[in-house]
Amino acid sequence: MKRFVFITLIAIASAVSAHAQFSNPARYNDLKHEFSAKNYVQQVNDPYNKTWSEVLSFFVPGSSQIMMREPVRGLIFLGASYICEEVVRDSAAELIKHVVTDADGVITGFDGDAKVTPSLRGV
Repeated sequence: MKRFVFITLIAIASAVSAHAQFSNPARYNDLKHEFSAKNYVQQVNDPYNKTWSEVLSFFVPGSSQIMMREPVRGLIFLGASYICEEVVRDSAAELIKHVVTDADGVITGFDGDAKVTPSLRGV
C-alpha cells in the first residue's frame, strides 16, 4: 500500500509538472512592456541574497524558496525531496535484506529471494 501511494504521488507530481512546463508559454515580445528590468537586478536594500539561497538550498531543499517569500513552492520542494528520500531509503533497506556476505564482511552476492539480473557474459 505504501508503494502504491508513493507511485501515485510521483505520477501526479510528474503530470502537474509536465502540464506547467508545456502549457501555452508567454512570448517575450508580449511581456517585455509589462515588467521592468530593474526589478530583476539586485538592489542595495534587497532582502534576497543569491549566496545564502544557494547555501540554504544545498542543506534543506526548498528553504531558499521559503526565504524568497514563496512558502508553497518551498514546501512542495521540501515534500518532494522527503518523498524521494524515503523511496530510496526503503529500496536500500529491502536490498540490504538480501545481501550475502562472507566472514570478512565482503559482499559476495544475493540470496535466492532477490531478483538479480544475470550477468551478460560473452556480449
